[in-house]
Amino acid sequence: MTDVAKPTLTYFNLSIRAEVPRLILVLNEVDYEFVGVTDWRTSKAERLATGLYTFSQMPLYQEPGGFSLVQSNAIIRYLAKKYNLSGSSVQEEAKIDVINEGVVDLTYAIYKVVFYTPAGEQREEGKAKFVKDTLPKLLGHFEAVLAKNNDGTGYLVGDKISYADLSFFDATKFLQQFPGASEFLQEKAPLCAGLVRRVGEIPQIKAYLDSNPYGAK
Repeated sequence: MTDVAKPTLTYFNLSIRAEVPRLILVLNEVDYEFVGVTDWRTSKAERLATGLYTFSQMPLYQEPGGFSLVQSNAIIRYLAKKYNLSGSSVQEEAKIDVINEGVVDLTYAIYKVVFYTPAGEQREEGKAKFVKDTLPKLLGHFEAVLAKNNDGTGYLVGDKISYADLSFFDATKFLQQFPGASEFLQEKAPLCAGLVRRVGEIPQIKAYLDSNPYGAK
């Protein structure tokens, strides 16, 4: 459990915090292994005993030779630099980092409703309030960023895709759980909708999503 034969990403058998690292690996056609953990409660002590899980949590990323990382955003930034998804200059890298922090804000706002609001009527009310009050403001920021970069016809920063685009793409997938959110995205945030469409149409990304990566094998 302390070394691997190929790049390996270990996380629960669901997307959440491991998805953007996977999208980076998929986009770059890296031969990697995903270990979908379904027995964390019973295997946790053994896993932590390896010393690899610095903060006693997943995801864990490993490379042959003993290199390993935890903390999802650290993994994302490392892989982005390794695979040239951090911009074409120091300035672009900084802007991408800023935008990605905005995606983190969007993601946490979504998680607050989906995972931390009691199921039932209270959660449904939370979803409706999110679409009415929170989503317009948050998507408005990204719409403005896109409008200033190649008139919104490309990516969030610069002339090529970055990890911020992948992070935004991943965050918007959760909007399908919010009644009216997808319609708002298409009608009121067309530049954001265009970005989501462009990323989703990248052959490697499309093939990965079509493969049902977290479904029964």
